[in-house]
Amino acid sequence: MERENLGQIELFSGASGQTPAKRRAPVDFLSFIFGYEKVILIIIGFMITGIICFSLGIERGKRITSAVRQNVLLKSPLPAAQQTTNQGQIKPAIQIQATPKPKEKDAGNFTIQVASYQSNASAKKEAELLKQKGFSPQIKPSGKYTVLCVGSFSSKETAKFALSQLKSRYRDCFIRRL
Repeated sequence: MERENLGQIELFSGASGQTPAKRRAPVDFLSFIFGYEKVILIIIGFMITGIICFSLGIERGKRITSAVRQNVLLKSPLPAAQQTTNQGQIKPAIQIQATPKPKEKDAGNFTIQVASYQSNASAKKEAELLKQKGFSPQIKPSGKYTVLCVGSFSSKETAKFALSQLKSRYRDCFIRRL
């Protein structure tokens, strides 16, 4: 008894003269893969473009913000807020309303301490620079140091605006009592 090995015939069906069923060519598979690669590359391209645009926008925003800060420091708010009437009198553009009295603990004069120097000459030199920018500097001796302050304010809230202007140049400046 001879046994036929059918599994082997099926495996090697081309040997017996039968043609195998038509298979897909490898070129179709590669074109399928290359199609997905193009989509992935396009997505990566969009992501890189988005990141570059975002970072350029951030840099532009920083430049605009620093330019605005420089303009605020260089310009005095008084001339910009004034208008003249027909009779030649100066009329303020912004009406100031009476503010409520500050609490007892905040009552008094406040100033912004910009820096402290060991030599009085350095403090005077920096005070001249502040005068040129439109601020009113004050030099006060304190022990063996000379303290440079700017402005005289009735409350901390009024000093906060000038403090925000000075923080760009003097990082450690702060509000203190006179």
